[in-house]
Amino acid sequence: MNTDLKRSILVVDDQDNWREALTSLITQEGHTVKTLSNFEEAEKEISQSAFDLVILDLRLVDTEVFNVQGLELLRLVKAQKAAPRVIILTGYPGSLRKGVEEYGADALVLKAPQGSRFDIKGFKAQVQSLLQHKN
Repeated sequence: MNTDLKRSILVVDDQDNWREALTSLITQEGHTVKTLSNFEEAEKEISQSAFDLVILDLRLVDTEVFNVQGLELLRLVKAQKAAPRVIILTGYPGSLRKGVEEYGADALVLKAPQGSRFDIKGFKAQVQSLLQHKN
């Protein structure tokens, strides 16, 4: 952990367990984390605060099959003057890779690809890589 590179990270996910797990992984690296659980809170926070990295769950309402509010938030984040890096986190990759790439996400991370476990080392490496290459 390099405290000289302490960064501010926003995590937006509707599931408590994912917000807690991601916060734990990120704070282990010395970064500060703000977590939010829904679109409305995130929309307000994104318009008022600056972050070095934003991690967005693709579907912020799991009971709505076609909900992709994470992409709407991604568009808002990328419209900022000094836009932070963005990771889209999803358990529903399907054909959405193209859509994510078109919206300008810096990375797509699968929560549990094809029934396997979440890649903790890969996630932490992705976060560090994006923070090191932040404009």
